[in-house]
Amino acid sequence: MSETHNATLPTAVVGRRRRASWALLLPLITAALVGYLGWQAWNERGVTIEVELALGHGVQAGDPVRYRGIDVGSVRAVHLAPGLDRVRLEVSLAPHAADLARTGTAFWVARPQVGPAGVSGLDTLVGPRYLAVLPGSPTAPHQDRFEGLDAPPIVPPFDGGLEVVLTTPSRGGIAAGAPVLFRQLRVGMVTQIALTSDGSAVELRLVIDPYFGELVRAHTRFWETAGIELEADLLNGLSFEFDSLESILTGGIALATPDDHGSRVRNGHRFELETTAPKGWTDWRPDLPLGASLLPAGSLVPRARRAALVWREGGLFGGSDKSKHGWLLRVAGGLLGPADLVRTPEDARSGSARLEVDGRSIPPLPEDAELGLLAEVPDDGPGAAWPDSRLRRPEAPEDALVFGDPASGPRALSAARFTPNEDGTWHVDRSLSIPGDWHGAPVLAREDGALIGLLLVGKDGARVALVAAP
Repeated sequence: MSETHNATLPTAVVGRRRRASWALLLPLITAALVGYLGWQAWNERGVTIEVELALGHGVQAGDPVRYRGIDVGSVRAVHLAPGLDRVRLEVSLAPHAADLARTGTAFWVARPQVGPAGVSGLDTLVGPRYLAVLPGSPTAPHQDRFEGLDAPPIVPPFDGGLEVVLTTPSRGGIAAGAPVLFRQLRVGMVTQIALTSDGSAVELRLVIDPYFGELVRAHTRFWETAGIELEADLLNGLSFEFDSLESILTGGIALATPDDHGSRVRNGHRFELETTAPKGWTDWRPDLPLGASLLPAGSLVPRARRAALVWREGGLFGGSDKSKHGWLLRVAGGLLGPADLVRTPEDARSGSARLEVDGRSIPPLPEDAELGLLAEVPDDGPGAAWPDSRLRRPEAPEDALVFGDPASGPRALSAARFTPNEDGTWHVDRSLSIPGDWHGAPVLAREDGALIGLLLVGKDGARVALVAAP
């Protein structure tokens, strides 16, 4: 019976499960890794260009290419060009600097030099030479061969500007990059020196900072200020004068505009360069609106008044003198400015507060006056008032110009630098350094030249308080 039962039981078949062999996967993994490394090397290869120079100045393979103080590539090879009259550099630019390979980009070997901007290239005395670069237009076409420069290019420290031409019988001591001065303040620079087409004279091409463009009129006079003026006197000894250290190194040109200044000039206007300053030029007082060229044609330039709120702090032992400084703008109702500049401070002793403007004392607004961020203090002093028709309250941040200290010129602030606050003001980007003495500076819209607010500068940074709608 048991034998019959055992015969009916199924017999188990034991077999091996087939597994994928790792030996087959290794070639696939290796191929994928090689492909990834090749793709990464392709992306990081950068751009290879050629730069030809008249002289190598000791540059070697492996030396860096630098822009704004950082490495953006390297020199891969140095050899003589065909004809043996030039040096050819094979340069590799990093991927993030590929846009440097465009028409208009300038290359030169950095080395110690004395120029209009001072001494440069001192780092090459203790370190390797490097290839310096100045990019061209980001929209220019790509290029892979460049003619290098023998010296750094002369580039104005500002964009745009008025370009004029001076003619003179000889170059004298003036060099490219020399400063153009107005009352010993730099307002432009010499960008190019060349002979006239017939060789009868020398042409000096000047570019004037856009802020100072209004200074150059049809009757403007230019003269050379190169060198040092020496004067010997038996009683006073030897004395000398010079306009600036730059003018000693590279020469210099001064300009002045008479009261009868004439009309505006356009790019390419020609003037004669004189050898001496015109008599009595220091007494000229032309009424010219600086900064007008940064605004639309026909715009007004605000003439803010320097103001100081002075008071005597109250106290048991007499207190101390305090003051607050800023700017006020004359409007139809008086002087417009920050409320904390035109209102009597809370800690002021009774009757001690006064507002000083243009050498005059004006009573400030009372301490308990209910004011906003801006306020008007009554005043009928001299000067034209800003017209109500040129007031506008914007609905959102926009590009603007801030007219603070006249010596430094207006400051352009893009709309991206402003952040709207709940109180209706625009907070200015904290990364921008706004001087505290710009408190109350007028803010004009770049679009139409309208006054849109005043700058308030405090412990929490700077913000724009918008004017009320007219």
